Amino acid sequence: MPEKKYHMRKLIILMIVSAFAISANAQSSLPRGSKVPREGNIYMNFGFGVSSWGVPFYAGAEVMVHDEVSVGGAFSYRSQSETFGGDTWQHRAFTIAARGNYHFNNLLKIRAPFLFYAGASLGFISVNTVLKSDNDGINYDGARGSGLYFGIQTGGSYFFNDHWAANAELGIGNVMGLKLGATYLF
Repeated sequence: MPEKKYHMRKLIILMIVSAFAISANAQSSLPRGSKVPREGNIYMNFGFGVSSWGVPFYAGAEVMVHDEVSVGGAFSYRSQSETFGGDTWQHRAFTIAARGNYHFNNLLKIRAPFLFYAGASLGFISVNTVLKSDNDGINYDGARGSGLYFGIQTGGSYFFNDHWAANAELGIGNVMGLKLGATYLF
């Protein structure tokens, strides 16, 4: 088990370093965006990441209810294998959550094409655990369970143009992880 945590840490560090390298390269070679979300705008985020529960695939949408506040919803799917008592178990988790974010651009005088935010999410996580190998008489429901989902997140986007941005988000709560993806501003 400690070896698995070591590999997870290496993967997270590699993804963070890669995101910074891509961001630095993008800043020098791509045109600057002229717009970030404002009151009344709707945007979608989607992508993948790394987390304490496997690799998540996620999508969500938010509406700007104020120049500095957005509300919306998101869902994610992730899958992870776990070995216990010589048997392998497959966990599949589906999360659906409402989320809200405060956008710091006006407060911190950050100009487009950058967007920085922080907020909270509240929802439900459904976990299904299936035995993948023969059971030796061990009853095991898995180390994961369904129930209330709560998390806090912080992230940022870099808008390449009026509609598309690269997005990175760090989340802490029932599930900890880093998401990397894209944002589309309608």
